[in-house]
Amino acid sequence: MGEPGETIIQTALRELHEETGVDDVVSAREVGVFHADTGLLSNLIGVVEIIVAEDRLVVGPELQSARWTPVAVLDAAVAAGQIRDGITLAAWALWTSARR
Repeated sequence: MGEPGETIIQTALRELHEETGVDDVVSAREVGVFHADTGLLSNLIGVVEIIVAEDRLVVGPELQSARWTPVAVLDAAVAAGQIRDGITLAAWALWTSARR
């Protein structure tokens, strides 16, 4: 997903804008990287925490059904086995451990 010469943060910010139209970013920090499958894929997956200015958040029509989800709700969903995607779980583990 990264373009040649882009940092992980630059890629994340570009993807955020392309997918959501959001570009009012307060801060962005690299949390970590991991390999999805070292046996098959050599690409690194970067995890970036991006804080956006929620009070000025405007999204396009394709995201009108999207919603912000509190961290506690996501924690509960992971604990209940409702989120099973390995890449999502790996990214969540990196992010939650970096918050401590």
